[in-house]
Amino acid sequence: KEPHISWLPNGLKAPFLSDERDPGGMNAWRQLLTFAGPWMFFCALYVGLLRRRTYVTLAWISIITACLLASYGYTHQLTEGTIFGYPIPGNARTFGPFINRTHACAYFYFNAALALALTFWHFRRNKDSNRLGSPHLISLFIAFFLFFGVFLTFSVGGILISLTLVLFVTPIAYFLGLPTKNEKSLGVNFINIIIFLILLGGLAYTYKYDQLEYRIRQKIKQASGTSADERVALRNATVQMISAGGVQGKVWYGWGAGSYRWVSPYFQAQQPALLNKDKKLSTRATYAHCDWLQMIAEWGLVGLIPVLVTIVWFVLKSRQIYRRGRPEVMPLFCVCGLFLIHMFLDLLCWFTPILFILAFTAAMSLSMVNASFNFEEKS
Repeated sequence: KEPHISWLPNGLKAPFLSDERDPGGMNAWRQLLTFAGPWMFFCALYVGLLRRRTYVTLAWISIITACLLASYGYTHQLTEGTIFGYPIPGNARTFGPFINRTHACAYFYFNAALALALTFWHFRRNKDSNRLGSPHLISLFIAFFLFFGVFLTFSVGGILISLTLVLFVTPIAYFLGLPTKNEKSLGVNFINIIIFLILLGGLAYTYKYDQLEYRIRQKIKQASGTSADERVALRNATVQMISAGGVQGKVWYGWGAGSYRWVSPYFQAQQPALLNKDKKLSTRATYAHCDWLQMIAEWGLVGLIPVLVTIVWFVLKSRQIYRRGRPEVMPLFCVCGLFLIHMFLDLLCWFTPILFILAFTAAMSLSMVNASFNFEEKS
């Protein structure tokens, strides 16, 4: 069916492409393309892009693009038709060009973190920014706008991450990240923050939140045990898939990259919460909705080692974020960490655009950390 990859090993003979009848094409080759591109992008940025101003310019382009997509998503939430030629599934919750609202929320909170980093960058570098203003006011407004975009996706996990960035990370970056000799005060900036919140509050007043209320009530019922959570059943099925055969089974090397959607239905059928009245699968889930478990199921613990080593390397490289004078690093580093936590709850890593914005955010974070500062000059 795909002669251009027919020469590849037998493990890649699963369908590569998707179609309307079965939009579930996936194999090891397709998964390699999904992850290799963002990884090579990160390596290219980390090794080849050394000027911080270039990162700042690219970040501005990214957040402005995110604003356009958030505005488009605000007015276009389709339930049928196609997005970029891909048919919209019957149970999809779209948001603009995003078929999955969870993907939209992750994209927006990454860009909101970039906007916060730009805010601190310009605020710290412009000596009269607290009196005369600077681009930090624009990036601050964009950050609030993108956080509002996260709110409109109705993703509970994304909203919690956004609140963490706003209520905890931002104050810590301001009070503990700015240089010790910083003589700037909130001043006019505090007034501008209030104005921004009033403007966004007026925009928020025009929106309907029935879906958000429903999702919050649903989460409360699931937490109290009065309602079944299909995602818990999916994770249980994935754990069974991982532990099949015990210590001598698939736990070490997994079932193979791209194998989850072909192997997991057998284990999903053993979960009562996923069956209909006829004792058949009500929906064939093609993802585990827990990226960490799906990685182990497909790649095994051995295959997960490179991912864990990369995370440890990133944390060790970022160990200087606690030093004063680099407040812009904190939102970048923290959003990457919060994303790793979000991976326990949702399907995220199999969506390439999110991996690209993750790669850019991580590379920009390391660039800001490793830069040598003249603290007195930039106070």
